[in-house]
Amino acid sequence: MNLPEKTRSLVKAYKQQKIEELIMTNNGDLAEEIEMVEY
Repeated sequence: MNLPEKTRSLVKAYKQQKIEELIMTNNGDLAEEIEMVEY
């Protein structure tokens, strides 16, 4: 799926925020899983 650049950057920012939240709750394994998901 080819998303517009703006959408992709929003998704990336959203994913990064969620990953940081997970790391802050000491759930690094799940954060790594989410990081591997491709949009």
